[in-house]
Amino acid sequence: MHVLCMIVARVIASLSFSMALLMGRVGGIEYKKPMQKKENVFSHSVVRGFQWIGAGMVSQALLKIGVLAALTRMVEPKEFGLLGIAFICTSCAERIGQIGIGPAFVQKNGIDDDDVRTAQVLSLASGFIIMLSLWAIAPLVADFFREPKVLPVLSVLAVGFVVDALVVVPDGILQRQLRFREIVRAETFSYILGPGVVGITGATLGYGVWALVGSHLVMKIFRAIMTRAVVVMPRGGRFTRMSAGALFSKGVGFSAGRILNFISLQGDNFVVGRILGSEMLGMYSRAYQLMAIPAMFVGQLFERVLFPALAQKQEDVLTMQRAFRASLEVSTMVALPVSIILYSLSDEVVSVLFGSRWLSISPVLSILALGVFCRTTYKCGDTVIRSQGEMFGYTTRQVWYTVIVFLGSWIGATWFGVIGVAWAVVAGTAVNYVLMTQLAARLIAMPYTSVLYSHLPGIWISICLGSVISWVLHPLRSLGLHPVFTLLAVGVVSLAVVALALTLGWALIRKTSSFELGARYLARRNGRGATARAM
Repeated sequence: MHVLCMIVARVIASLSFSMALLMGRVGGIEYKKPMQKKENVFSHSVVRGFQWIGAGMVSQALLKIGVLAALTRMVEPKEFGLLGIAFICTSCAERIGQIGIGPAFVQKNGIDDDDVRTAQVLSLASGFIIMLSLWAIAPLVADFFREPKVLPVLSVLAVGFVVDALVVVPDGILQRQLRFREIVRAETFSYILGPGVVGITGATLGYGVWALVGSHLVMKIFRAIMTRAVVVMPRGGRFTRMSAGALFSKGVGFSAGRILNFISLQGDNFVVGRILGSEMLGMYSRAYQLMAIPAMFVGQLFERVLFPALAQKQEDVLTMQRAFRASLEVSTMVALPVSIILYSLSDEVVSVLFGSRWLSISPVLSILALGVFCRTTYKCGDTVIRSQGEMFGYTTRQVWYTVIVFLGSWIGATWFGVIGVAWAVVAGTAVNYVLMTQLAARLIAMPYTSVLYSHLPGIWISICLGSVISWVLHPLRSLGLHPVFTLLAVGVVSLAVVALALTLGWALIRKTSSFELGARYLARRNGRGATARAM
């Protein structure tokens, strides 16, 4: 745990100033903001955005791991399975019903009061339609999965879509204005109040799956309240067909890709829930959620900061290349070491976080850990592709990803059980990473040799780390230490190995885009500080 947090913290520090510099002259839309010194304000906003989203990533990662560990120890696997089945439906409904209004609103070049009003109307209408649709199909879902208890769970969760609809436009405005401090505060505090307070309290009192459902709704409600409280919505504007058409044209493309991405991400849960049952789904989902934490928060960083910034610099090929190269470098230096640590220490991680009764998911976690790198790093290409508005290529690649994961999971579950599902997920994730990275490089005319070179620093660090961990882990385990002490010992060794690898590979590291951009940014910042002190 210590190692994961330290790695994430170091990466955030690097990414915050590296990306900030390469975005230095991006021209963005400051909705209802003064135009003077626009470029300086934008550059500063990007810097602060990476810092705030980065800090939010670390805090939310700690919170999520802690809450996940606490709830897993108090709630039975079958209860998690019921929630997992309901989430399959709600996740699909979210991607279909919102028709990509949020991303289309952020990506659109230039917005006015009519766009804001139109997006609000579309979001609210879709929210109510989704809620009513889920109420209608809830009995069918319960029958399909042979779980009658899913019906009330899904019906209550459906109410959350109306709450989400209230925050689509305010959240989009915050992203366009690069006001990431408000976004992070809303997400962090809502998570504390939801799963952190309501979820753990309800689980302690024995409410089981309803503790999980209540925490989810409370989190959505508080996030909506906090987000709308910091955004001044325009009172003018009206719903227009022209604005709706513009949002639909982009939104449908975003939505189609997101639907296919959902099927690929939830296809394994669907198969496990249908073939192996809700209890096995509850256990499998715990392992998958641990594996997905790095990808979730790195993806959030790219989605909330890099996507709106690059969307406003779509035609600047040089900036796009530098952003893509730097994001690949940093993601690889994070994801590959995390993958090695999680694979090597899956027994200890499960035992410390979930308790000994969950050790049966350790083999599943060790397999899924092999996909951490591809699951995380494909977000780099995903962000570039969507910022370019290349929805056809994006959707086509999501089709392949979906087919591999869904069919592979079905075959794997039928023949090999949950282990076969895990291998199918890893294979699909690897194919998706290759396809998305290839398309992103082609769109911005970036040579494939440059793409490959971007991975070298992370590969070098991972080789050093993996070699040492494989050498010291067996002697540590033979001492019969408590898993906590084994994790701490490996964490200390890993930090030393990473520091040594950075030192020995300095000639390689210092040539990376992220290092070069970061050094230039620090020099510029220190120069401004010296000038200010002299004055």
